[in-house]
Amino acid sequence: MTAYTGEDRFIYNTKGTITRENGKANWRNAAAALRWNHRFSNRLQATTALLYTHYNSTVNLVRHVVRDTERASYRLQNKSYIEDFSLKTDFNWALGEKHTIRTGLILTAHHFRPSTYTSVDEAVQGPESVLMNRDTWEAAAYAEDTYAPFPALKINAGIRYSGFRTGTKDYLQPEPRLAIAYSLPRNWAIKASAASMSQYVHLLANSGFGLPTDLWIPSTQRTKPQLSKQAAFGVAKDFRSGVTFTAEGFYKTMDRMVSYKEGSTSLAYTISGGGSWEDQITQGRGWSYGVELLLQKKTGRFTGWAGYTLSWTKQQFDKLNFGRWFYARYDRRHDLSLVGIYHLNANVTLSSTWVYGTSPALTMPQGQYWISNNSGLDLLGSDKAYYTGRVFEEYGRRNGFRAAPYQHLDVAVQFHKKKRRFERTWEISVYNLYNQQNPFIYYFDTVDVSTDPKVKKYENRLKQVTLFPIMPSVSYGFKF
Repeated sequence: MTAYTGEDRFIYNTKGTITRENGKANWRNAAAALRWNHRFSNRLQATTALLYTHYNSTVNLVRHVVRDTERASYRLQNKSYIEDFSLKTDFNWALGEKHTIRTGLILTAHHFRPSTYTSVDEAVQGPESVLMNRDTWEAAAYAEDTYAPFPALKINAGIRYSGFRTGTKDYLQPEPRLAIAYSLPRNWAIKASAASMSQYVHLLANSGFGLPTDLWIPSTQRTKPQLSKQAAFGVAKDFRSGVTFTAEGFYKTMDRMVSYKEGSTSLAYTISGGGSWEDQITQGRGWSYGVELLLQKKTGRFTGWAGYTLSWTKQQFDKLNFGRWFYARYDRRHDLSLVGIYHLNANVTLSSTWVYGTSPALTMPQGQYWISNNSGLDLLGSDKAYYTGRVFEEYGRRNGFRAAPYQHLDVAVQFHKKKRRFERTWEISVYNLYNQQNPFIYYFDTVDVSTDPKVKKYENRLKQVTLFPIMPSVSYGFKF
């Protein structure tokens, strides 16, 4: 039996001349598993597991805009809630030296309760809008055969058949897959794979530059499940020094991805007007491709690896960005990791990790324009001259702005000692050794830059909120 629970919290405040903002977010996870292994014979064994997972996230944002004697307040709250109960059984059947068959099935009961809430000014308060309170069922059965006709060739072929029931709608989807590995002379090997997959839970992510307000929503009668197809090809080489090198290229297509419609930042607007939250989202397609490189040393006093991924992830929606493709929010062009571990002696281990990666693609306003005395454009329900209806932001290409690259260096030293009944480890570590200021979110600080006290001239300046500066820590662990 295994169990886990954890919670992360984030709180921030910004103070500008006109805008003042505070926000907080928390993420909670819990998981538990009860497993039972049974061996029917030397060739056939089974593993049965009862699984429980729970995910809950809440994002709260409050923004106050004050200009002269005018004041407006904007509030947003998004909640994601998913609770799963699963029963899973897997069988492993060794038919001989050439065939190993694995088969199994899983049944999952999902409970979704996402909600969202928005308001403008303290007088315009409303109840939390629960998008849905829905129980869904997901089931899958699979069978695969690992076949080795001769020592140099290994073939893994299988199929998974999945189903999802939401309301009165049933989705059924076959998911075939094939992987081939072939060993060549001089410790070279090549491998290739192809797979078709489906996903019944959608991540609805905003493309703005502020606090992430992601929502997890299930497939419905209107919002169909996502489908993807992926192909990969790679080579590997084992050197006598204990170093292994692998290189793999991949290409993946994705259909029925979800996103907010143009101009939508929350699903609460349609709800409050009596409509459906699904009126605020649209579905499109995406594709991802790239190459992954890994150089790894597994033996000796010094071990570690260097990994690098170069990739592109793009999306296209008929109702977004004038139908033109754009980079996905989580498109990551470069991803580099360097890890080194040195065993100084039997009791002392030194380690170091450096990571570097391209940050998310964001949609950033490029300018503003002012519309005076036009209450018909008062979209947020207030007639304040600034912020709520008469100052509008002009946006360029969707996700056309790149945040600064993400990087940090971590170092640690471990002291091991074997006791009579257990082994204890003290660790002293430093996270982000050179105190890199990695951005987590961006915001605009509106300031008065006028040199004439009788005339006000406002400018927007882009600023960032940073997480995790240099952090030393000490930990103690033991195993028995």
